[in-house]
Amino acid sequence: MTISSFSRRGWLRSVVAGLTGSHWILPALARAAQAQGARRHKACILLFMNGGASQHHTFTLPEREGQFAPIRTDVPGIQISEHLPRLATQMREWTLIRSMSTGQPDHAVGRELMHTGETPSTVQRPALGNFASDQLGVADFELPNFITINGIGTSGPVFVSRPAYLHPRHAPVEIPNPDSAMDNLISGMTEGQLSDAVALLQASQRRFLAEREVPSARLQQSSHDQALRMMRSDRVRAFDVTREPRQVRDRYGDTDFGKGCLLARRLVEVGVPFVEVVYNGWDDHGDGVAARNIRMRSPVMDCAMSALVEDLKARGLLDSTLVVWMSEFGRTPNFGPGRDSSLGGGHWARAWTTALAGGGIRTGQVIGRVDARGAEPTDRPVSAQDFLATLCAILGIEYTREYETREGRPMSFLRRNARPILELLGS
Repeated sequence: MTISSFSRRGWLRSVVAGLTGSHWILPALARAAQAQGARRHKACILLFMNGGASQHHTFTLPEREGQFAPIRTDVPGIQISEHLPRLATQMREWTLIRSMSTGQPDHAVGRELMHTGETPSTVQRPALGNFASDQLGVADFELPNFITINGIGTSGPVFVSRPAYLHPRHAPVEIPNPDSAMDNLISGMTEGQLSDAVALLQASQRRFLAEREVPSARLQQSSHDQALRMMRSDRVRAFDVTREPRQVRDRYGDTDFGKGCLLARRLVEVGVPFVEVVYNGWDDHGDGVAARNIRMRSPVMDCAMSALVEDLKARGLLDSTLVVWMSEFGRTPNFGPGRDSSLGGGHWARAWTTALAGGGIRTGQVIGRVDARGAEPTDRPVSAQDFLATLCAILGIEYTREYETREGRPMSFLRRNARPILELLGS
């Protein structure tokens, strides 16, 4: 259940009746109550291109048989697509990893691999955002520590970050649409009416817990308290992107992705450590389809991403906020006839691209190289484990810290042989 799927009237009925079932206010917040620990030093905005973005039409154009013209950027020697002119003037703030190589060209497998470091199995694993909530979150903070925007309603298999062996409070709060982010967060009651209703519910809770001391009841009470803190907090206004001046909103673009990037910036600004913004619809198949569709998507991406980095820098937040652009894999080089053998027309996980900005990393560089067709890495192949280890090193997440499952099995986010990309890490 998402924030927007539970009405304020329904919550009031629950409060007045003192219900103890699952229909309490904002069940998503029950899964994303605050992490414990000291105030975080870094934050992350993960921009996920759902479906597999073509590197050949964005950041790694092939030297042979390309469909878009490469343009110069503000970093000598780095060229990107002609349809990303704003990002081209901002490349000094970015680093491109052009030699991602995971070998997993299946959507569900690739999405899980790039979020958790492992392919799907019988063992449920938390994702990067869950660990960020656990290790970077602030105790008793009014807002959730992990928020996902635009991640609902996609076609095909959808990856959902799960806290697994972490505490349920580290699950993401899901916002299907930035325009509805404020739904049901503002109470129609006066503070006195709300306090009376809360007191009635708390009395019912105390009676219930006196007779049935069970962990689930304590968790439910904790999530309810978290929801009330959120409703009463001034920080909740961060969800309302219409508070931004019109010229700011216009720079991001009047699109779900543009509004999602603006909302992510506002959330990080008030202290949320991890926000994922999903841009859906990148699963382009067929000869010429990727070029046609990405020509239309590029202005959306170019406006939103450049505005995001520009605003973070202007507010003094870029050094402490890592921006990640990635997909579950890339798209095919042009290697033969057939629907999925054309440039960008099929899934390709042997050589593809991710991009990073901010976070105090060394920017204005390219990590890894690929051959002239963009088909194979010729230098510095980067696995999902090494990529995620790099993000953890930048953010200050201990990726080898041991946790225990309910069965007592020791688990860590990544394997001990995962190696961060040292060329990226700041001094």
